[in-house]
Amino acid sequence: MKSEGTNLNCYDSILVNSKGRRHCRHPDYPTLNGKRLDESGCVLEQGNDGVECTPTEADYEVIETHGRPWIMLNVLNIGFEHAIQFSIDDHKLWIVANDGGFVKPQLVDVLYITNGARYTVLVKLDQE
Repeated sequence: MKSEGTNLNCYDSILVNSKGRRHCRHPDYPTLNGKRLDESGCVLEQGNDGVECTPTEADYEVIETHGRPWIMLNVLNIGFEHAIQFSIDDHKLWIVANDGGFVKPQLVDVLYITNGARYTVLVKLDQE
């Protein structure tokens, strides 16, 4: 991919329960830290003009919690090229398992998930 001028840290969408949307870069933001961005918002490597971006309108996944104080989520990175960072706005995550094995709970703001990894997290539902 890199030899073709593709930014290795760029992807179109993240799926939640098989649902996700492709968002395109807003035209008012053509650069990031002085580097040109393609239509998808990916940094353009030298010699590459990027690809056209067509946004999608798929449904987002909504997880109903019905007033519960906590939710447990299994978060997986089934990708093969990129690690991802997972967070939930205004919430901390309690890591309670890694790849199916329970671990000493650890409180984090962001979960860094390498290729093929799975984490189980608890989230306290005390924010709007």
